[in-house]
Amino acid sequence: MARVLVVDDDPLAARQVAQVLGEELEHEVEVATSVPAARAMASDRRFDAAVLGFRLGGIADATELASALREDQPHLAVIVTTAAADDDGMQRALTAFGVLHHVARPVTAGELLPRLAAALERAQLDEKVARLERELEHRERALTSTSSELATATERLVVAEQLA
Repeated sequence: MARVLVVDDDPLAARQVAQVLGEELEHEVEVATSVPAARAMASDRRFDAAVLGFRLGGIADATELASALREDQPHLAVIVTTAAADDDGMQRALTAFGVLHHVARPVTAGELLPRLAAALERAQLDEKVARLERELEHRERALTSTSSELATATERLVVAEQLA
């Protein structure tokens, strides 16, 4: 079960997305109907995913909010919704987020849930890769240190043999 933040300045649209997520997969869903409310919620708790309305009151689009949310949670899965009749918004959302992270409204379970599942899996894999990269860097530093110590010990051994 994932914790999902739904953000849309249209309370009806936000509630519809929340219902799809809550009923179909029993995700833990929290709804915000403004950017400040979404930022406050995200600062208080960790979310696995966010479903954002593309056009949010007060900012040009969801790209700014997604960037802000990812500052604290870099591997946050993001899905963006646009009105089916909003051709400009749809094109901008597709350009910014890609076809796999976009759903046209009205949102249906058949369209949202597979995209959300794929986005969550991708986010988990990205997080795992980042963790493994950090672990690899740590091991490389340890190996470099050990190699340096071994070289120093070898030099001392050579000097000791020459003196003997």
